Parts: sequence; structure tokens; C-alpha cells
Amino acid sequence: MKTIQMIIFLPVLYLGCLCATAIPESEKMEGLKGNIMRIYIKIPYSEEFSKGDIASKVENILLATGNKRAMLIMENYIRTATQSQENDQKAIDLIKGALSGAKIFFKSCDDDGCEAFLDYDIQEINKLFEAKQK
Repeated sequence: MKTIQMIIFLPVLYLGCLCATAIPESEKMEGLKGNIMRIYIKIPYSEEFSKGDIASKVENILLATGNKRAMLIMENYIRTATQSQENDQKAIDLIKGALSGAKIFFKSCDDDGCEAFLDYDIQEINKLFEAKQK
């Protein structure tokens, strides 16, 4: 019985150590700050976590989930700023560029799953708004 408990406990402990970091509460925010868009995501544990290399799976799942959410937010951000319902190709390319540069600012895992804040550099998107406003 203790062997089964250790088999279950050790991966959870390992994952907790991989994900544990501390940041000030003031930095735990979602939104825009200058040229950075910060996105918050939380994902529950699933069967995907129990297969293979846990650390790389967590990072890949966090980035994929964050990118989906960030893409929707960026599309709406562009539509609001340009007051247009259509995405032009330049805006789409800028979104893809911002998504490809995603950085995990903070991540934390516990018994239920992982949460993370991801940062996206939206400097080029902001430049597009400035150009359209002139």
C-alpha cells in the first residue's frame, strides 16, 4: 500500500517543485501594461499530465492554452482600437508574432492543477494603432 502511495505522491511532489515560484501580489494581474499583455490561465490536471515528461507537458499545455486565450483577447483589442470588425492581414501577422514570443512570467502547480501568467510583447500591435490613428 505504501508503494502505491509513494508512486502517486512523488510525481505530485516533483511537479510542485517544478512549478513553485513566488511573485509579489501586485504582479499577479491580467491586462495591459505598456507594451506587455499579461494573460492568466488555470488548467486542471488530466490524463495528459500522467504521460511522459511532466515538466515539458506542463509548459506546452500552459503555452497552448494561453495562446488560445491571448489570440481572442488580441483580436478584440485590435477591433476595439481600430473600430473595425475585420482583421486585416497585417494585424493577423502581428498577432502571430506576439503569440510566438509568449513567456511564462509565473506558474504554480498544486494538487488540482496549474495556473500561470503569460506575457506577450504587443509593441508592434501598439505601433499599428498609432499609425492608424494618424
